[in-house]
Amino acid sequence: MDLDHQHRMDHVYRHMKYIYDATRPLFLAGRRTVRGLVQAEAGARVLEVGCGTGRNLIVLARRWPQAQFIGLDISREMISYARERVEQAGLSQRIKLVECELADYTTSTGPEPAPFDVVLFSYSLSMIPDWQQVLQSAIPLVKPGEGKLLIADFGACQAWPGPVQRRLYKNLSLFHVFPRPELPEFLAADRRLSVHETQLLGGYGQVLEVRHKPAATTLEKGPQQ
Repeated sequence: MDLDHQHRMDHVYRHMKYIYDATRPLFLAGRRTVRGLVQAEAGARVLEVGCGTGRNLIVLARRWPQAQFIGLDISREMISYARERVEQAGLSQRIKLVECELADYTTSTGPEPAPFDVVLFSYSLSMIPDWQQVLQSAIPLVKPGEGKLLIADFGACQAWPGPVQRRLYKNLSLFHVFPRPELPEFLAADRRLSVHETQLLGGYGQVLEVRHKPAATTLEKGPQQ
């Protein structure tokens, strides 16, 4: 585990965790959109990497009562708080929370972890330093066929004035948040994948739906919102 990264995340969220869910809808565009893309019928397995307070998992577990959910987070502060929230919601039997990085989780489950119907990143990749490696580790965890890799995160803000975009990026960096506007191209470069991209609020946010595809990758543009 990257202990330096863990300490940074614990420092950021030590107090913020208590107001996180109340404040984040104001500026994390696409979280509701990406949850709406989750299909988790009976027996489905959903993994969220960087689950934070557990909000997404609680909402999804209530929506899909016969599915199983696993949440990973490197922050002790967030995982401890998420466990309290999950227990209060009465969902401890269906939501498993683990304090670890994705690499630690896949190693602990053996050489071939069981695939997931959904692997979800909701505004977590912008806080993960080795995000490319993490994505490359996540792709094999997605079940072939109908399995999905779903991502919501900050975008390139291409429709915003340059000074505003630069100020936003600078402010985010104070919280160790670094947008990954190159995410769609990075994923589309893998010819095994099909990537559907939706830009939100002039590129402020982006939602990506990724599936395994045997043919050449195409990067489809979704509607502007």
